[in-house]
Amino acid sequence: MSSEGKRKDRERDDGKYSKRQRHKSSSESESDDDNYVPYVPVKERRKQQLEKVQKYLQSRTVVKGQEEEKEEENETVEEITAGPKSNVSLLDQHSELKKKAEVLASVKEIAKGITYEASMRTSWTPPRHILQMPESRHDRVRKKLHILVEGDEIPPPIKTFK
Repeated sequence: MSSEGKRKDRERDDGKYSKRQRHKSSSESESDDDNYVPYVPVKERRKQQLEKVQKYLQSRTVVKGQEEEKEEENETVEEITAGPKSNVSLLDQHSELKKKAEVLASVKEIAKGITYEASMRTSWTPPRHILQMPESRHDRVRKKLHILVEGDEIPPPIKTFK
């Protein structure tokens, strides 16, 4: 071995380059003992998190419940004094609510206020063999494929397009 090789061996033995763990001084080990956090299994940690979330949700529902009770009291007082649209008939009110619930449109269309009055006209027609089938068969196919339709001039359902 050359003198250079011996020098490298000494440097490694000094601890600068060694892979062995050094023994810590007593003050370092005491601080590690103070910072020691015991291992908690994943199952237990999840259980603790679940309990924490449940407590939080229960506290929120209690607060919301109290707020809702106050709001209900205020609403009943308002209903007694004003009444529901007394100048509009109940049938008209019902039809308005039904129309609002039935609106089926994209968010973009609703935001821009787009409404479609007439259906889109196309030149496409179903194949003759499907047109010649009875309406009862069309109803069975719609029911089987969970196709909901309403309106006039409903085209027959087609199972596959080739």
